[in-house]
Amino acid sequence: MRKYIFLFFAVFFLAVMIVNAADKSADEILKQVKDIYQKNTNICADFTQKFIWKLTEEEHVLSGTICVQKGVKFKIETPDNVIVNDGEALWTLNRTNNQVIVNNGSQDSEGAPFLKQFIDKFIRDYTAVLEAEEKEYYLLKLTAKSEDEFIREVQLQVDKKSYFLLNVIQHDANENTTDYKVDNIRTDVSLTADYFKIKDIEQYEVVDLR
Repeated sequence: MRKYIFLFFAVFFLAVMIVNAADKSADEILKQVKDIYQKNTNICADFTQKFIWKLTEEEHVLSGTICVQKGVKFKIETPDNVIVNDGEALWTLNRTNNQVIVNNGSQDSEGAPFLKQFIDKFIRDYTAVLEAEEKEYYLLKLTAKSEDEFIREVQLQVDKKSYFLLNVIQHDANENTTDYKVDNIRTDVSLTADYFKIKDIEQYEVVDLR
């Protein structure tokens, strides 16, 4: 489940550094999205994730909050987990088993779920087009350039007034669908260094894998 949360994180802030979209209209919209996310140092939002398994038609719904500072530090909170990257280490708290797993979370860590690595991948390996223009939002479609990509297609719903992302839908190679809805986006938040820490960490078992 953690990988789907990270995928949400990547796509939610996908447009921060996008500079190369194939379709001119889509490129203009993504530039506006990039500008609005770059303008705001701290961003928080609520999200709801719905994962649909194609084979069994089962659904799993997860809700939580996400906050990001300068596209580097982030904190994701759900009822069962807290995931924090303080720019150096990645801390994953599982409330069910009272355990914290620590991994390397720096920018140059291979395999680290770091924002910029995700963004670079989408820039490099996906093509964007403007699929529809509705009264209140734009609908963009990103398609993988290679069938080797696990995520084959991503749809982005962009608010026409604020240029924030409102909805993200991913379709993977197994025909599963992950639908993320974003609301209550806040840019007037103050995020201190202490915010990007696991509170009362001494009460949990800590497994350091760095």
